[in-house]
Amino acid sequence: MADIPIAILSTVITLIAGALFTLVGIIYRRLRSRIAELEDTLEAVESQLLTLARDIDTAQSWMFGREEDSTNEGVAAEIKEINDRLQQVIDLLHDEESLAFDRDDIDD
Repeated sequence: MADIPIAILSTVITLIAGALFTLVGIIYRRLRSRIAELEDTLEAVESQLLTLARDIDTAQSWMFGREEDSTNEGVAAEIKEINDRLQQVIDLLHDEESLAFDRDDIDD
């Protein structure tokens, strides 16, 4: 093998190491900026999820009442009550025999 002077070998190794460290630094910087972007996006998504969860809890308590208040049954209880009343009216009307009436606009 040919004898390579130490100064040239040292310079080549220094240049190669410098190029490798520069590439590693560029990659590290890009990864770090990408991680920062992802953290910002994650914060926005987390904020939206918290808002959504709060809205769902509000809607559920409005619709079905609150568990800690047994007398508060929400809109669902009112809808059930209205449905029960309508069913009673339908049953009463169905039982009435006086529903048969003559119509003038229908020919026999």
